[in-house]
Amino acid sequence: MRKRLNRIIKQLKDVNTDQISAYCIPLKIGETKFGRLRPITVDSIANRAEIEMLANWRKDRQEFFTTQFNVTVESTKKWLEEKILPSDSNILFIVENEEHIPIGQVGLCDIDHQKKYCLFDNILRGDTQHFKGGMKFACSTLLNWCFKVLNMETVYLKVLSDNERAIRLYKELGFQEIQKMPLINQTENGITKWIPLINQPFYEVQRYLITMRAVQINGSLKD
Repeated sequence: MRKRLNRIIKQLKDVNTDQISAYCIPLKIGETKFGRLRPITVDSIANRAEIEMLANWRKDRQEFFTTQFNVTVESTKKWLEEKILPSDSNILFIVENEEHIPIGQVGLCDIDHQKKYCLFDNILRGDTQHFKGGMKFACSTLLNWCFKVLNMETVYLKVLSDNERAIRLYKELGFQEIQKMPLINQTENGITKWIPLINQPFYEVQRYLITMRAVQINGSLKD
């Protein structure tokens, strides 16, 4: 099982640009295709325009991440090179409409072949002008891919409590809240982190980090 999962993830990351269309995950209803999930590959590192796009998306949505810092093209490239591409348990996709216009990104991390779970990660809408409803479509497709192709039994995600739009979306997809962690703000050397507030009764809770879970039972989501 582990070798199979590693092969799937590696194959998606190693495909060259000329063959990428054959390795994208289609976004479709029935036989009608509305877009695709295009994996970030080794070739993506050479595409400065794409890395700059990802950096700008991240920069513009800082408030929805637990770590906030000075996002640059160089730091984004380094993140892809060191955290995404070499990893057997992480993968990132660009969400595109049927004209291949990028509108956002979706990813997975902590893919565990033994425990059969993974986490939604780096879910972010960058373009709001194209592909209305595209992120819901993308997340639904990715969730189904986790269950059907990666053979996961449980998919988790973590979302900040004030990201109400994302929480509504995840509930519509079948995710249920299972944990709420109090957070406090900590800033050092220009980096802001929202960290768990544990055994500190005299500090005021400023935000919460919500963990949600979707479980597949007999081929369908468990209610």
